Amino acid sequence: MTDIARTLRTGLFHTALLALFVAAASPAIAQQVAKDRSIAAVFRSADAEGDAEAGHLWRAVAEDLAKEPAFRVADTNAVTALPALATAPADIARTLGIRFVLLGFIEPGDDILKITLQLVDGTTGATVWSGNFFPEEDELDVVPDEIAAIVSTHLKAAPL
Repeated sequence: MTDIARTLRTGLFHTALLALFVAAASPAIAQQVAKDRSIAAVFRSADAEGDAEAGHLWRAVAEDLAKEPAFRVADTNAVTALPALATAPADIARTLGIRFVLLGFIEPGDDILKITLQLVDGTTGATVWSGNFFPEEDELDVVPDEIAAIVSTHLKAAPL
């Protein structure tokens, strides 16, 4: 029983040390995030049909943004793992360890989509840019390139 107690005590001690290290490192990590041009594209939809399109679009936009060496784009798996209720830019930024969040909302229509976008600074909550796209179904291949180009311009101009 003493070996188990000793092992538990040692485990708790190491856990406490790790917690102290993480707490001490958090301001440094936050400052690093605050100084870089890191971004996550998070698109949602009003229904299941639009979710597939939203997933396709945000991945394509993220891939285009990742081509820019000045940007650090959040890992696709991490964005996919975000809870559906995670919509607050500050929460998303903190969870993913990034500075900027590109929020997208897709509203499917008959032959046309409405894509509402907002580029938000996750540390201040300020909107850096917002806009709407109304692509027809045959234009969906070029929309991610257009979105990424606009976001890239605004992201490069955003103060750090």
